[in-house]
Amino acid sequence: GAPEWLDAAGAIIQNVVYEELNLEQVLPECEPADCPAAPPPVPGADRAITCANRSFGAACAEPAWCPSGAALSGSFVCSGLGVWEPAGGEEIRCDALTCPLSPP
Repeated sequence: GAPEWLDAAGAIIQNVVYEELNLEQVLPECEPADCPAAPPPVPGADRAITCANRSFGAACAEPAWCPSGAALSGSFVCSGLGVWEPAGGEEIRCDALTCPLSPP
């Protein structure tokens, strides 16, 4: 068989010939990342999340996910990897609302 260095030398020669002929290189194309699935469940939520099929950068937050007496903390964002991530890296959950110690 041919020596191992011959394969490497052949690749180098091909690159030089390619450049000398001024052939245009074919660069990879970027495609938009979509989030096809819904975000993961929110702890304490009593409704399913319905933010499937959104584009990169889309936000997903619906206060109605949380039961009465609770508030949603945070939101999801469709990342460049095509998955939902917590915006700002904060955990998203339904927090129980508390009343102040004395009425206004």
